[in-house]
Formats: sequence, C-alpha cells, structure tokens
Amino acid sequence: TRRVIVSPANLHPDEAWVVAQGEAFVKEARSSGLTVGQLMHDRDTKFTKEFDRTIKRLPVKVKHTVSWSPNTNAFVERFIQSLQQECIDKFLVFGEQHCDVLVREYCTYISRSARTRASASIMSCLTSSESQVGRRQSGARSTSRSCR
Repeated sequence: TRRVIVSPANLHPDEAWVVAQGEAFVKEARSSGLTVGQLMHDRDTKFTKEFDRTIKRLPVKVKHTVSWSPNTNAFVERFIQSLQQECIDKFLVFGEQHCDVLVREYCTYISRSARTRASASIMSCLTSSESQVGRRQSGARSTSRSCR
C-alpha cells in the first residue's frame, strides 16, 4: 500500500515553513497509524540542518538521497510527475488554494481508481490538517508542489 500525505501549496517556501511541514508530516503519518522510523529527503537547500534536527527530535532517523539520483526515491518522483502531467498541466491554476483543491481532487481520483483495479498497490491520499493549521498561523502558504 502506498500513501501520499499532501501538504498545502506554497509559492515561496522558506526554512521555517519546511520545518513546520516536516513536523506536520510526521504527526499526520503517526495519527494515521503509520510507523515513522525514517524520513528521506533530497538535497534541496530548503532542507537545512534545522530541519534535520527537528525531525530527529521526533525521534525519526533522517536520510538524504544521493545527489543527482532521482531513482533513489522513484515512487515519489513518479507520483509528482503524474500529478504534474495528468492534473496540474491541464488547468490554469489561480493561486495556492486552487492548487490545493486540484491536488486533493486528483488524489481522490487516484485513490478511487486504484481501488477499482485489481492491483496490489493501492494508494491512499491523506491531507495534512496540521499543515493547514500551521499555514494559517504563520501566514506562510504551503508545500513544494509546483503549481503554475
């Protein structure tokens, strides 16, 4: 079973926002009954030492992907590519909230169609309610999804 936890869109994510989303991700995953032993992220400059320290305090082991090797995290990369090509590219996106709605609907569609296929890999998409709350409190607006 594959699960996707979606955080809200953000046109200008900064260190504080990424740290808050990391914490919200771990809390959302655990509240959904998932065991979070490690968190893997790429080497984007937004994943700072503060992000790693925050995640390690939860306690979760932090792993970094190897530079220039997207196959290390192939399932995530494929999901993002599908989301971009099958959904985002088909719409004119009018802001972050509109992007959030489109992504949520796409996840619902994928989840339902996966259940109807005779497939061992069923995807469920969870929206992070905590990241929505953090977004309202900080004034920052959401994730590293690219909505154009």
